[in-house]
Amino acid sequence: MIVILRRRYLAAAAAVLLLALDKLGEAADVLRELAQRAQLQEGQLALILKILGVALVSELAAQACRDAGEEGLALHVETGAKVILLLLSAPLLRQLAGLVMELTA
Repeated sequence: MIVILRRRYLAAAAAVLLLALDKLGEAADVLRELAQRAQLQEGQLALILKILGVALVSELAAQACRDAGEEGLALHVETGAKVILLLLSAPLLRQLAGLVMELTA
């Protein structure tokens, strides 16, 4: 009985994820438009999309661990994701710091 419920849960989760992926393309288009208006370079937009992707996938993985009763593993997934996000965002933070230094000088 539990196995059947888990399979149904996984099927429902997969269906919801597929429906969300359909809207993901629209969200990417909106982000591209905003990036053009903000005069961001193409590399910066790609980096922001990577950061968003890591955040979404890591949250999904952590929730899957919690659903499986593995709270400790979920915490490790979240911690690893935070480290990856920090490393990915370092170039943007460096550029932001340079901009602030220019404005205050």
